[in-house]
Amino acid sequence: MLEARNLSKAFGGLRVIEDVSVTVAPGNCLGIMGGNGAGKSTFFELLTDVTRAAGGSVHVAGRDVTGLDTAGRVRAGLARAFQVPRAFASLSVQETLYLAQHASHGIAPRAARARVEEILEITGLGPHSNSPGTALRLLDRKRLELAKALASDPKVILLDEVSGGLTDQETAEMVLLVKRLKEAGLAVLWIEHIAHALQEASDRIMMLALGRKLMEDRPEVVAADPQVRALYLGAAA
Repeated sequence: MLEARNLSKAFGGLRVIEDVSVTVAPGNCLGIMGGNGAGKSTFFELLTDVTRAAGGSVHVAGRDVTGLDTAGRVRAGLARAFQVPRAFASLSVQETLYLAQHASHGIAPRAARARVEEILEITGLGPHSNSPGTALRLLDRKRLELAKALASDPKVILLDEVSGGLTDQETAEMVLLVKRLKEAGLAVLWIEHIAHALQEASDRIMMLALGRKLMEDRPEVVAADPQVRALYLGAAA
């Protein structure tokens, strides 16, 4: 569903992403690990064209989207949920999702009703559909951030530390939500510092270090690797 080939980016003489390639199938989650400055968020910015890549290509569902801007990639099926959730103070949860559907595909509220109800069900936000987004607790604000991405009807969804700041129980609920996204057939890429959450939800994990792919393998293999333990977990190699 997603294929990124040899993405690269440098700022001046500093190479922040160097020849990173990934492939993610429908219904699979690729977890992305790495310390601060590893290039994780920059990699997402290259995928979504928030930052233009210096080299490489991006394909979504077999379509080459490399030449498309951010809005074009959203319409092609690539969406991102951000670490810091943002909500409109004047809009309810339901109204926010109607707006997201209209902004991404020009769909009127009446035509979008069934899809909005489905997203509310998937994300667990149904009981809060008429609440202002800014009135929600942190977990539900993060669910709303993810729901806004789902409202663009993506084939691929990028999750940028969506468990940041959550309790252990809330993180477990986020893991269940990611599993529901996989069951719905989405390809998921998830940047997260909470290692056990990635290990539970991911089919494979990619470790980034200084802008390069250090390794990519099954979660248990990555967790046991001496280099990963030294660089990320602080364990002796």
